This record gives sequence, structure tokens and C-alpha cells, in this order.
Amino acid sequence: MRRIFAVAMGLIFASAFAVAYAQAPRPQNNKEALMRMEYAWAEGQMAKDIRAVGPILADDYVALGPSGEFETKAQVLSDMRYGVVEYTDIYTNPMTVHFFGNTAVVVGSDEETSSRMGLDTSGHYEWVDVFALRNGRWQVVASQETFTPPVTFEPEFDEPID
Repeated sequence: MRRIFAVAMGLIFASAFAVAYAQAPRPQNNKEALMRMEYAWAEGQMAKDIRAVGPILADDYVALGPSGEFETKAQVLSDMRYGVVEYTDIYTNPMTVHFFGNTAVVVGSDEETSSRMGLDTSGHYEWVDVFALRNGRWQVVASQETFTPPVTFEPEFDEPID
């Protein structure tokens, strides 16, 4: 009789746990949410709002910048705080989002008006951001950004065209 009672109690606890787990809010693979984070990141950079940008970046965040330099979260926030990097305008182009379990990759580009240590860094940038789902929220863990200068193509012809 004790054995039946123990099994019954185990089933009750297991089913209660299953119901609670099923009803618990879980982050979804929501492309729009990650794109909103990208826009918030850009807005925070323009406003030099460290409180807005800080939570988006994971503590172990690392970025590979357009000139090959690596930056940590602390360096990115310090550069914002002390005006090493300044963004006047960032126009973010359409993005694509891909999910791989608890990891998401956002690929995009932007046109920005920016400077680094007083030097103009404005132009077109292509970038990849890697998000990880940690403790129920998405954070950027890695980024790579490439400057893509305008391409001018002037064909060369051996003979004049009539």
C-alpha cells in the first residue's frame, strides 16, 4: 500500500511540474525581438546611452572591428562613455535572422555617420552579430563588422564604342 501511495504521489508531483513547465513563459525564437534589440543598440550608440547598450552585450562579449581590432564589452562601453567613438546617424538596412537552438545569428548592414578618435569613419558597414539565450534572455556574445567602401566601376575598352 505504501508503494502505491508513493507512486501516486510521484505522479502527482511530476504532472504538477509538467504543467508548471508548460505554462512558464519561455523566450521564443522571435526574429522581430532580436531586430528590435539591434535597433535599440544603434539608438543607444547614437545617444551614448550606456544603460541601454550594456544589457544587450553579454559580459563576455567580443567584437572584431573593421580594422581588425578586438574589443570587449568593457572597451565598447568605455569608448562610448569617453567619446572615443561617436555616432551621429545610423540607418540600419534590412536584416536576416537565423536560429540554431539557443543561438541566433543576425546578419545586416548599415549606413552610418560616425567617427573614432576624431577621424571620420562614416560609410557602409556589413556586420554579423551572434546572440545567445542565457537565463531567459538574448544577449550579443560576438560581433564582426566590415567597412565596405563604395565601388566605382569604369570599364576599359580597347576600342572606342560607336
